[in-house]
Amino acid sequence: MKRTIFLFSFLSLFWIIGCSKFEQDFTLNKINELTISTEKTAFELVQFDSLLIAPTISESSSSPQGYSYEWKAIIADTVFSFSKERDLHMPVTFSPGAYLLQYIVTDKSNGSQTMKLYTLKVNGAFYEGWLVTHNKQNKGVLSFVRSDDKVFLSPAQDVNHKEYPGKALATHYSYLNNYPALASLLYFTTEGVVRFNPNNFDEIGNTAGIMGKSMTFVDPGFGISTLASDQYIIDNGNLYAGFGIFNPEEILSPFSDRFTGDYSLFPIAFPATPFATYFYDNKYKRFMQVAYRTRIISNSTGNTTAAFNMSNVNRTMVAAEKGGTTNYNSNFYFVMEGTDGRYFMSLNGATPKYNVKVADTNAPDFSRATKFSASASNIENMYYAYDNKIYLYDIKNNTATKIYEFAVQNKVTFLQVQKKTSKQIAVSTLNGTAGELYLFQIDDMGHFVGNTYSKKFEGFGDIIHLSYRD
Repeated sequence: MKRTIFLFSFLSLFWIIGCSKFEQDFTLNKINELTISTEKTAFELVQFDSLLIAPTISESSSSPQGYSYEWKAIIADTVFSFSKERDLHMPVTFSPGAYLLQYIVTDKSNGSQTMKLYTLKVNGAFYEGWLVTHNKQNKGVLSFVRSDDKVFLSPAQDVNHKEYPGKALATHYSYLNNYPALASLLYFTTEGVVRFNPNNFDEIGNTAGIMGKSMTFVDPGFGISTLASDQYIIDNGNLYAGFGIFNPEEILSPFSDRFTGDYSLFPIAFPATPFATYFYDNKYKRFMQVAYRTRIISNSTGNTTAAFNMSNVNRTMVAAEKGGTTNYNSNFYFVMEGTDGRYFMSLNGATPKYNVKVADTNAPDFSRATKFSASASNIENMYYAYDNKIYLYDIKNNTATKIYEFAVQNKVTFLQVQKKTSKQIAVSTLNGTAGELYLFQIDDMGHFVGNTYSKKFEGFGDIIHLSYRD
């Protein structure tokens, strides 16, 4: 009987509960689904060029509160947000490298997120071209003319957001074999020297870090030994050395103190042999040398039966340039001033080769020329300039011909053969305070293609040094 009552009571309770009315809503709401699409998902460009990505966003239903957007960049183990815009349209200031871009669209109504991935390869903006060192409105400026003719008037200042004091003197490209990551630009002014990363112009060193002390400069030159074991800075006649590839961890460490000795060097190094680098002492009119990985400068050994005696040249060096290669040795060309006029001289490796007097009757204006640059091709020739005229000097025949003349008001301030191919020469001129850069293409005989320049660039001040970064 008790079991019957219990069962009846349980069924009655179940029936009461089942008949109760609960206020519940089991309506299903569809989640808004987004689809992000673009024509392409892989991008490659040069640093500082503009990147445009305009995604198409499709939605299954509208969002009552709309959407928010975010762009993130991922490289190695670093993630950073760089934009909150729906579409990406901006100059890319990222350092050169390969990036993964993440595009995130967030529905503000419910917080749901939809993502799209892109790849981006950023190439250095300054991969190859002419370094133009000039002074404009009493300020030193380093400009860059890229090989595709894009001009960056002040990349170092723009990238680092600062001015570099002093009158600009020169910019040298330092590249040590097999260590491209340690390549650098050395920008010299009367107030010091700054080291830049050549790929992006980030400042990576100042005078104190490069020279180990505060220092001003007058006429800085730079060179690297044949084996890339040593770097050299020559300024105001003094010699300083830095480490090379045998001490890779110290390549960017400070240069040495001045080499001890009684000398006043011309500001160019001559890496003539694998184990010695030569210099010219204008004080005692002689060649000197430094053995690799040493910090001692000594007199070069002379030979009275050679084309000239390296230990007693008895002339003042006024210009020097590296030429081409003969018999596996580099040629170095010199313009020397003697008591009886100017001479053209050279070394093939460490062996004296040319020693000829150059008369203006054979080479017009040679005695007054101030700017020289040699070809690195197998045809031995050299360009020189006086006033508004450019001449081509035939080394073997000791003769020169005028190959170009600017307007009379345009004075040549510098010229430099692009040594990589010897198929181009850069020439700068000054017209009042306006500096201009001209590029001439060179044919197989050393003449200017079409007898005129191929490119002209304006907007510079007084250009006082040109060098090529490749």
